[in-house]
Amino acid sequence: MASYDVTIIGAGFSGLTLAYQLLQNIGPIQIALINDGSFPVNNAAHKVGESVNEVGGLYLSHILKLHDYMEDNHFKKMGMRFFKETNGSFAEMGPAAFPANDSFHFQRGKFENDLYAMLKENVDFFNHHKFVDFSEETSHKHVLFIDKEGKEKSLTTQWVIDASGMKKVLSKKFNITRKLPISHASVWSRFSGFINVSDIYLDHGETPFSYATRERSSIHVEGLGYWIWILPLSDHATSLGIVFDEERYSFDDFSSQEKMLSWLDKHEPLLGSYLRKKNFNILDFKILRKFATLSDYATSPDRWALTGDAYGFWDPYYSGGFDVVAFQNTMLTQIIKSDLAEEDITRKIHNNNVLISSFMELMEHMFNNMYTLKENWYYLTVKYCIDSVTYFGSFCVIMRNIDFSDDILVESIISLVKETISIYSDIASFLRSDTFKKLNYTAPRKFLLHPTLFSTTNMNINTPNNNKNELINILKKHVNIMKYQYYYLLKGYDYMILLHSSIYDIISSNTDIDSYADNPLLLLQEGA
Repeated sequence: MASYDVTIIGAGFSGLTLAYQLLQNIGPIQIALINDGSFPVNNAAHKVGESVNEVGGLYLSHILKLHDYMEDNHFKKMGMRFFKETNGSFAEMGPAAFPANDSFHFQRGKFENDLYAMLKENVDFFNHHKFVDFSEETSHKHVLFIDKEGKEKSLTTQWVIDASGMKKVLSKKFNITRKLPISHASVWSRFSGFINVSDIYLDHGETPFSYATRERSSIHVEGLGYWIWILPLSDHATSLGIVFDEERYSFDDFSSQEKMLSWLDKHEPLLGSYLRKKNFNILDFKILRKFATLSDYATSPDRWALTGDAYGFWDPYYSGGFDVVAFQNTMLTQIIKSDLAEEDITRKIHNNNVLISSFMELMEHMFNNMYTLKENWYYLTVKYCIDSVTYFGSFCVIMRNIDFSDDILVESIISLVKETISIYSDIASFLRSDTFKKLNYTAPRKFLLHPTLFSTTNMNINTPNNNKNELINILKKHVNIMKYQYYYLLKGYDYMILLHSSIYDIISSNTDIDSYADNPLLLLQEGA
């Protein structure tokens, strides 16, 4: 019977990248990968998730060292871009140039085919095989699986990792997964052609985006109770999907390709009329309902773990699923490396579960009732900028600079992350409040995100440069920035003014922010 160090269930993004990372960081290591499909898959495979933001981009470029591969084979992304149509005109928010840190659109099938080609000489793939169960033996696990004819096979392994996506084979086995309290659903298609937003939302040379390659952004079209993504996968294929709240819209209105297009005709006429005129060939159509789930923990002291959607998934709005994979795979790699070196991994497993659950807690606060407030352009702009400052200043900085082998450092960072999330929760609650709704402020209808606190925070993701003390200092500075934003908003001031201020340079890790709680403008005046 074959024996392995690690057995991975699932050969999608999370399983393949974990195998690649394990091989990069641990050698020699014996890996088995049980895949209920086979390779090659269609280059533009119809899977959830075709865009990664900065944490995912850092994972691919910096951690896995695939930057050149991604740039040569997939589309670099010009950040996120938001449109909101009203009575035939539109508002827009986004960058005019590529951000300082890379993110990507990518064809999932091509990426997975290419990674398979990189791995197949060093990983034992069991394609067209289905995981059945595993049992604990004295010094290993006994894994049972079957081939496509139903013939039983088995192997022994030290670790079992569930990367099976929504199948969630291990979380179901141990009954540790639960549905989350949001009723969002999604329908999406891949169109055979390039959907160019510059031909939909016409710019006549009169906006900050006139010379931007707008179509290379991750496009969000916003509406009350829904949003639409438009993602360029190649010069000849585009992914378009609608995510909507089933408490506001009937699922039956989206249940076929034609119904989806008719819904767009009614609710997004600029986009709907463009699609009708172009008459692209629709390659496929997919539905996913009530997809939000979460497991009680990600890694067990009994040497099995969950990664990717097998662990949990809130919402595709910020492509957060890839960020969860990035953190979980990186922490798992360090845990397995330490375990194979016969080190005690109890502390690392605890830290892993705390940090990954903190990331999911942040998503909970981000998505709580957000869909019900999308009608307000000022809310959308403030919310996105605060969400991004939170994300860039904490999780992106951590992914770029942390050493997960250092338990003391990880625990210090967890403490700062928890403080950040607590402050963010207070901010998000205020943005949902009647007090905020009654503020009589407006955001620019054509809102350029540079230069602002948003872009400055993004540019400083790499600042610690792997220096542990500097990493702690910049995270403390970020906690202070979060706290200052909260005090500023509570006083009823216009966030647009703060966003365009030099507050990032004024605040340090040692600034006594609480002393400015009653008069936050004083800090801006002192720093002027």
